[in-house]
Amino acid sequence: MEDTWQNFFQKRRKEILFSTVTGFALLILILFLGFVYEGQGVYIPEEYLNNAQQAIRLTSDVAEFSNEINQSYVQIAEKDAIGDYVSALSLIEENEPGREKIKNRLEKIVGILDEMTTSVKDIHPISVEKLGEDIILANIKIVERMLIYHAMNEELLDAIRAKLAGDENPNIQLKIQEINKEVQFINSISQEYQVLLNQMNQYVVEDEGS
Repeated sequence: MEDTWQNFFQKRRKEILFSTVTGFALLILILFLGFVYEGQGVYIPEEYLNNAQQAIRLTSDVAEFSNEINQSYVQIAEKDAIGDYVSALSLIEENEPGREKIKNRLEKIVGILDEMTTSVKDIHPISVEKLGEDIILANIKIVERMLIYHAMNEELLDAIRAKLAGDENPNIQLKIQEINKEVQFINSISQEYQVLLNQMNQYVVEDEGS
C-alpha cells in the first residue's frame, strides 16, 4: 500500500497541482446521470465520471466501516477505566475485518484517482476542468487522513497490548481522544468534498438538459 501511494504522488504531484493539505460523515451518493456531456461548451468524459462515481461509492464505504469501528471506542474507554485490558484488546481486535476493508477500499481509490488525473485533462472549459481537479484533490485529502486514522487505530491496538504486558505509560484515553479529533477533521474535509460533488453534478444535470 505504501509503495502504491508513494508511486501515485511521485507520478502525479505536479500534474494535479497537489499541495500539502491533508469524513466520517456518510457522503450523499451522487449519481452522475449519463456519462459523456457535451453542450454549452462543456465536455466531461465518460471515464472521469465513471471513476468519480466509483470513488464516491468507495469513500462512502470507508465512512460506513469507520463508523462501525468508532462505535466500539466508548466501550474500549470504559474497559480502560477499570483496567480490563483483556476485554479492551478483544474489542479492538474485533475491528480487524473492518480495518482490512478500509485498507482495501483506500487502495482502490488510489488507483481510481490515478486514472482520474489523466481523464481530467480532457474536461473543458478550464473552469470545469479546475472543478474536476479540485474533486481529485479533495479525495486525496480524505485518503491521506484515512491513512492517518488507520495508523492511529494500529497505535491504539499496540497501546492496549502494552498495557496487558504491564506497561503503565500508554494513555488509552488520550489515544481515543486523538482518534475522535481525526474523525472530526475528516468530517470537515468530507463536507468540502460534498460541496464540490454537488457543483459538478449541477454541470452534469444542466448539460444533460441542453
